[in-house]
Amino acid sequence: MKDQNNPAITAMALASAIFGCPPENLRVLLVGFCSFKGDTETTWSTSARLEAPLRDFLVKQRGVPAKNVVCLEDAAGTRDATLAAAKALAKTCGPKETFFLFYGSHGSLARSGDATSYRLSAFDGHISGKEMVETICEGWGGGGAGAGRIVVITDTCYSGSMNVCLRTFARPKGFRVAALSSTSCFQTVILQ
Repeated sequence: MKDQNNPAITAMALASAIFGCPPENLRVLLVGFCSFKGDTETTWSTSARLEAPLRDFLVKQRGVPAKNVVCLEDAAGTRDATLAAAKALAKTCGPKETFFLFYGSHGSLARSGDATSYRLSAFDGHISGKEMVETICEGWGGGGAGAGRIVVITDTCYSGSMNVCLRTFARPKGFRVAALSSTSCFQTVILQ
């Protein structure tokens, strides 16, 4: 393309909104696992990882400041480290900013048929959907939630349940929320 290296077009693309805000107003937590504590081998192929490519795209092509992006993979994504990163990023969010979470892992329901009991698998344990959402909401800095946005993409079994967790635990606190998931609330993934 002739315009591919045009600085004006590049600058316009970098300045355009991502999830409803300028790139500098986006906080990003990317978490993914190909192995878990106690595994003798990787659960999934590392060639399917999305965390680092997403980070590189957001920072290098969309202009999100690198300090606004945390990427945790495998052993770095312990339960405590993941929640601490979510809280630290949320603390830097202002009222018109957006928190984006991508989470690729295993998922489950603590109580069958109860989408609000959704759990994300961390390297060394589980994080409930409620706990993740509340950590983000309660950590939110800069004058409260008001017009804050939370955007979540989950790629786990039962990931549609995160939609329910966001509606149940974040929306009543004044957050605008959006979620994309790889399965419905009560569906697992079958690999062929």
